[in-house]
Amino acid sequence: MKITDTKVYICDGGFRPWTFIRIETDEPGLIGWGECSDWSFPNAVKATIEDYSKVLVGKNPFEINRITNELVEMSVRHFGGIAYKAIAGIDIALHDLKAKALGIPVYELLGGKLRDRIPLYWSHCGLERVLHADRLGLKKIKTLDDLAELS
Repeated sequence: MKITDTKVYICDGGFRPWTFIRIETDEPGLIGWGECSDWSFPNAVKATIEDYSKVLVGKNPFEINRITNELVEMSVRHFGGIAYKAIAGIDIALHDLKAKALGIPVYELLGGKLRDRIPLYWSHCGLERVLHADRLGLKKIKTLDDLAELS
């Protein structure tokens, strides 16, 4: 199996852009998705991924560490920042792709499941519905009762 293409999507999140990478392979229907958003400079992340794509095409997507290390070595003068956001998105997409190919959840590639339930703090739920409900096409939260209805 080989990587044949990458595509980058900058999506309107209503209040900030979100950036996703799609890695395609020569295996029909087998793709991997990763997220690598930088809300201030999404086009810089996109351009970096497009440059990295020249290195990715033709590689075995199962060799995640080899690919990630090669990209890090290429980026030694750009340590951190945009370069590492792009690499992180690629790494996530490669893990997604490999797990799909093996028919397992991604957590199995990372050492196995740790728990069946986790506590969750949804920090933006209320805030976004207060500030941007109209743009998101959602009911505006005005009271604590409005917020309680969401749970």
